Amino acid sequence: EIESIQAKLNISQRDLQAMEREMRATGAIHVYTSLLKSSDRTNIGTGYVIRFQAQLCKAMHTMGMLENQVLVTSTYSNEQIKSLQGEIHGMTEERAKIEREILSQLVEKDRAKSTKNEKLREDLAKSQESMLKLQTLLNEKNKLGDKKSEEEDNDDVESQDSFVKNNTEEDEHDSEMQAEISILRQQLDTLMQEKIAVEGDLRAKVSETEKEVKKLEMERAKKEMMAQTLKSDMAFAPLVEQMEQEGEASSSGDGTADAATAFASGFGQMNITVVKATGDASTGAETKKPVPQSVASSNPTSA
Repeated sequence: EIESIQAKLNISQRDLQAMEREMRATGAIHVYTSLLKSSDRTNIGTGYVIRFQAQLCKAMHTMGMLENQVLVTSTYSNEQIKSLQGEIHGMTEERAKIEREILSQLVEKDRAKSTKNEKLREDLAKSQESMLKLQTLLNEKNKLGDKKSEEEDNDDVESQDSFVKNNTEEDEHDSEMQAEISILRQQLDTLMQEKIAVEGDLRAKVSETEKEVKKLEMERAKKEMMAQTLKSDMAFAPLVEQMEQEGEASSSGDGTADAATAFASGFGQMNITVVKATGDASTGAETKKPVPQSVASSNPTSA
């Protein structure tokens, strides 16, 4: 619709320029002036002046209606652009907020992970110390066994009692050490499982965050396309102002009657409609939205 309106404006402008060049080249103004001077004064009427005034009024009325339409259209488009800019600003702030939250969560997860790693290291160190103690006890047990074998040669009864007593104590101590080692191994397995679960949760949250960021970027691109479309709708405003200035300049010459007639006939068939093109980021579809009632009522053809 905008391209058709612009084409009509260009055609009317070319017609006016051609008419002006023709009148200047052929000297039609001087011929018309000489005929008026040579004709009888009593036969001269005012009909052509009245027709010229009517055409001039019609052309000025059309120009006024077109100016009102351009003003309403520019106001409507500016409001739409402001609303879209506000939405884009809000989306940008929301995205920044989400990114800050995600970063804080990642920092907290890293801290928790480092804490658990330190705890695991401490547990491993404790288990190693326990193993060393157990090895020491085994060595001591072997030494005690050697001593007991030597003492049995001297005193069988005392050696048997001491041997039974020492074996009982060593067995109790070994059972306690084995129970402690099994508990430490269970704790180590539990910590490893918790570590794997935490890493899985972190990966899932990171993937969800990336999806949300991509969705926000697509919505932002869609809003930017809508804003660019509304800005392009205002591209014909300078042409209308230029045409207005040329119409005012041509009204001061002697050949304004024919110029106003061509101008009125060129603009009398216009039907201005504001097209709001909203580009969808995924499908590229376009929908048309008519101008408010104030714009539709100011159509030159209805007037």
